[in-house]
Amino acid sequence: MGLVYSLCNITSALAIRKKIREFQPDVVWLHSVSRFLGPLTVREVADWRKNKEISTLVTYHDLGLLSPFPSRVESEEMIPKNPSLGAFFSSVHSGNPIVYLAVFCKYFQVLILRKLLKRINIHIVPSAFLVPHIRDIIEVPDEKIVTLEHFL
Repeated sequence: MGLVYSLCNITSALAIRKKIREFQPDVVWLHSVSRFLGPLTVREVADWRKNKEISTLVTYHDLGLLSPFPSRVESEEMIPKNPSLGAFFSSVHSGNPIVYLAVFCKYFQVLILRKLLKRINIHIVPSAFLVPHIRDIIEVPDEKIVTLEHFL
């Protein structure tokens, strides 16, 4: 249900649109786009940026844009190297068709988000190991990726 909510999160998109128009910010910083905000909110920010000179940032708090099951990733090798639907389906270890439907929906959401995130100025990752994944899978140039190490 959370996946469907974030995919069609009209309430967040309308709320961010209202706040941006009201405050006319110089910077918009997004968090947890795959989990809560969803594609509509990212599109709203990216469209605003296109018409105004503002900076946009996104922070990657989890592996939600890289894996259908981010909480199950225990090693870097478990992150699909290929951003295809087949790579997402290869992560499914279930015979339940509902799981496959959820993974398909997740892939559709991620596909849209990856295209929209290319329009964001700065991508903040919590660890250097994510840089090649963001660069290669989301197709963000190295100069737009900033590592903000915050692990002990």
